[in-house]
Amino acid sequence: MSRYIKMILLGLLLASMAIFAGCGEDESSEGGFVLYATDSSYTKLIEYDFTPLGDTPEALIREFFVSMQEYSDGSAISLIPSKLSCSASSVEGDVLSIDVSGDISSITTAQRLLFTAAMTRSAKQIDGIEGLIIYNNGEIITDASGESLGILKSSRFVSNAIDEADDYRESEVTLYYANENQDGLIKVTETIRYRSSTSLEKAVVEKLIAGPESSVTEDGQTIKSTLPSGLTLLGINVRDGVCYVNFDSKFISNKVSGYDEIPVYSVVNSLFELSDISSVQISINGSTDVTMPLGTISLSSPLTYNEGIVNK
Repeated sequence: MSRYIKMILLGLLLASMAIFAGCGEDESSEGGFVLYATDSSYTKLIEYDFTPLGDTPEALIREFFVSMQEYSDGSAISLIPSKLSCSASSVEGDVLSIDVSGDISSITTAQRLLFTAAMTRSAKQIDGIEGLIIYNNGEIITDASGESLGILKSSRFVSNAIDEADDYRESEVTLYYANENQDGLIKVTETIRYRSSTSLEKAVVEKLIAGPESSVTEDGQTIKSTLPSGLTLLGINVRDGVCYVNFDSKFISNKVSGYDEIPVYSVVNSLFELSDISSVQISINGSTDVTMPLGTISLSSPLTYNEGIVNK
């Protein structure tokens, strides 16, 4: 990344600190909630009280969206454009997800920042909710650098914003690499380090693309990469237990192994190990009407864990 681009991103982060410096902690008003509007120049959040009708997280977040989209009161105006709509909402554990229809990328960076912050801070007020994932037409929204924002928490918009680019987390995950003959998979436990704004699902797939840290496991087994070098992950998200993974056409180049099962189940088995995933739907350039090069696997339907291909 060039020094110029880094300065731009740094400026945006500093601006975000200024925008949200006056906002207090996420506290609902008596008998209701605190939602947000903005000023005409889109430089700050303006609080207002709101009492909803719904009582479930899914219903509440959709009411919040509509209220903030329609709000207008003197100098305070709506921060959500009318061309956007909240088309779906769901809950997994303590994480609330919404899918916004319309083109978020068409609005200004400042407006997107305010929208993301307002939705996140509003969601945090709902009992049992600790994080929010915002999808745009089925894809997790990204930041100015193109990184997936993953699970959003209100703290990211209040403090330590300047350190966000260096905010990393570590997770121990189970990955499946090819054996020496590339006709089976070997189960390997690794600790991966990734940006906190990146989803764990994305981090797992990106690690598979990068390949194993060592060519030999602790017990002396030889392992090899399962995915073609230069493969691009176009998108990844989880809905209702299904992990949707979209690759470019290099995934079906068959340049790593002579077996269809190796790249497919390296991805499927590795993602299946994550607690919230029950199946994996792989697509190529957005299409599931795809058969692997040797004709043994169709990607038309979600796939589940394949124990038979794993070396014992």
